Amino acid sequence: MFITDETALEKDKLLQLPVTQTTKALAFSTFGFLCFSLTDVFSKFLTAENIPASEVSFSFSVISIVIFLALSGKLGGLRRTFQTQAPKIHFLRGLLQAPSQPLIFFALSSTSLANAYAIIFLAPFLTAALAWPILGEKGNRRIWFVIFTGFCGVLVAMRPDIQGFTLPIAALIIAALSIALRNSLIRRLPEGETHLSLVLYPCIAIAIGSLLPMIPNFMMPRGLSILWLLTGGVTFSVGLFCVSLAFRMAEAAKIAATQYSQLIWGVLFGILIFSDMPDLWTILGLAIIAISGFVLIETKSKNNSA
Repeated sequence: MFITDETALEKDKLLQLPVTQTTKALAFSTFGFLCFSLTDVFSKFLTAENIPASEVSFSFSVISIVIFLALSGKLGGLRRTFQTQAPKIHFLRGLLQAPSQPLIFFALSSTSLANAYAIIFLAPFLTAALAWPILGEKGNRRIWFVIFTGFCGVLVAMRPDIQGFTLPIAALIIAALSIALRNSLIRRLPEGETHLSLVLYPCIAIAIGSLLPMIPNFMMPRGLSILWLLTGGVTFSVGLFCVSLAFRMAEAAKIAATQYSQLIWGVLFGILIFSDMPDLWTILGLAIIAISGFVLIETKSKNNSA
């Protein structure tokens, strides 16, 4: 799971391209978010084989680093990437990124995709809420109402009185907060940062953050586990690349709306692959989250163009 805030890449110069290119960008982003959901599926396969979540996270990130380094020439180049004008922001982003993916994979080992996504999709609403203290952006009453509605959607889907406050749920809440803080920091990046910097630094941070907890619990993958690790690493890197490319090709608000397709993938994959049938309350909560997310994106897009 990798959530991109709808305004995270607003500072990039948007290319003035025809409508057909916008359609291509939407296809790229939708496919990218599908890849993120597939990555979560592979992580569930691996943790079911007793591969630690930290090892899964480390392997996916290392595979992605290798792929991005191989493509570095087309993504802005290594020299420009390492000569970044914002090393502190990248460091803080890495610090926040490092624990989020292992925590999500840990939670997915015992939580359905639909329920996990219900909590993870707190991130866009938390990002909007944190825009005031971090970026000085005071949202209007409509934005705060939408944020509140999104939180209510999570409560409806998860029903804490029934689910209880378990360790996986706590891990997902921490991950959502980490993602929201990271998204807020991305908006502080100066213009001119390479495409490579947006995908490479997070992967390096995840690898470093996953390494230490992986060492004492390392398990040698065998058989299908090797295939799941390799395939999951590829889908994660493809997802990162496609979503980042889509944000370069079209308006951020339009692309961000496609991230809610992950809620659909989460339900479908949960039913078809893991036989996790969500109840009506979960579906209702996910619908509230998705609708609130679309309204939030539309409201912020109008405010930015006003």
